[in-house]
Amino acid sequence: MNCKIACADAGHVTQVWPIAAELIKSATDHDDLADFSVLECDVLEGRALLWLVADDDLKVQAAVVTQVAGINGARYCTIVACGGQHSEEWLPLIDAIETYAKLEACAAMRIYGCRGWLRLLPDYKQIGFILERAL
Repeated sequence: MNCKIACADAGHVTQVWPIAAELIKSATDHDDLADFSVLECDVLEGRALLWLVADDDLKVQAAVVTQVAGINGARYCTIVACGGQHSEEWLPLIDAIETYAKLEACAAMRIYGCRGWLRLLPDYKQIGFILERAL
């Protein structure tokens, strides 16, 4: 299967969001690192970008939400949610998001996600931890 990635055009994001919503919701439900309704608003209001991965038959295999933010004088592009199937087919397409981040003068890419991403993305390193204690 060949896959391609594209960033949803701001003028059409409301039309493609329903296609991606279930995939993004499954990601946010899985790791509790982002709130789905906040991400939805951010995407629909242009504060975050929606990327879609489709196969040769134009079936959406994955959806990714990214945000660019300034932190201590540097810009970072962060993948805040990523959901989909058959990641081995489309994970190399992260290069397109990295290229976008370079064009946006970002110092680095960051990913919010589960520990499994470290194994799948060997060029990335863990820079911190999230600690949690149930109350």
